Amino acid sequence: MAMTTMRLRRGTINRSLLIASLAIAAALLLLLRASTVVVQAGRRGVVFSQTAGVRPVSLDEGLHFIVPFVWNVRPYSVRSLTYTLGAEPRTGEIPGGEPVDALTSDGQKVSLHLSLRFHLDPDKVWQVHRDLGEDYVPKIVKPELRSEARMAVAAYAGIDVFSKERYNLQAEVLRRVKAKLAAQNILVEQVLVRDIIFSAQFQHAIEQKQIAQQDALRMDYVVKKQQEEKKQAVILAEGEAKAIELKGHALASYPELVQWEYVNKLPADVEVVVTDANTIINLGDLLQKPPAPAQPPAR
Repeated sequence: MAMTTMRLRRGTINRSLLIASLAIAAALLLLLRASTVVVQAGRRGVVFSQTAGVRPVSLDEGLHFIVPFVWNVRPYSVRSLTYTLGAEPRTGEIPGGEPVDALTSDGQKVSLHLSLRFHLDPDKVWQVHRDLGEDYVPKIVKPELRSEARMAVAAYAGIDVFSKERYNLQAEVLRRVKAKLAAQNILVEQVLVRDIIFSAQFQHAIEQKQIAQQDALRMDYVVKKQQEEKKQAVILAEGEAKAIELKGHALASYPELVQWEYVNKLPADVEVVVTDANTIINLGDLLQKPPAPAQPPAR
């Protein structure tokens, strides 16, 4: 009886020790898991302490040891992101909603479809988390992009935005947004003006102006062609008049040129003799036999 009791006690103690060991192992595993964090590629970790708030450090990629149950790590992407206003966003882009409505310097209404490519400053992610939070895109990126795009458009006339100044407008939006967001540790890489929509009235006016310009160029070509033809006709007439004048002087000085020109214009098979200044004999006529006299009919 005593032996059985001791065995039961021993078995109970062993089970208690096993359960305690498993509990300690689980606690250690939980503690180890809570003491480490892995920051994935293309991200940075922001440490929030329950006692001190946001720590002024950004955790790089890889494994890090932290204070368990006191520190909480929030991951932030530091890869390039694309935020799009108006245009249909492509795969991976962040949609931003409606396009930017703006007025040009001459009062023309335009709608800009924009894409902004940016990334967070890897060393200042903790400041973004502290000052802006995880929703920094709608809170800062969207309003700044819309505001600076309107300011940039206001410096250009409508016709310039429509044609030659589009690239400069894009560069101006980039310059302005880059300066604004850099102060918030958001680094802008590129601004793309994907489309500019004008009012239907303005587009119609531009089309009519282009048609008028083409017509004007066509008429200018016709006028210049007529002027050139007129100049050529004048030059030709002046040349002919000069030739006639020179020929008149030559004939007055050398009257025999009249016979020479006459002879020169005769066919090659005509034989002629110039007897004097006033007589030209056609030898062919002299050598030709006269026709025989007609014979009276027989009676």
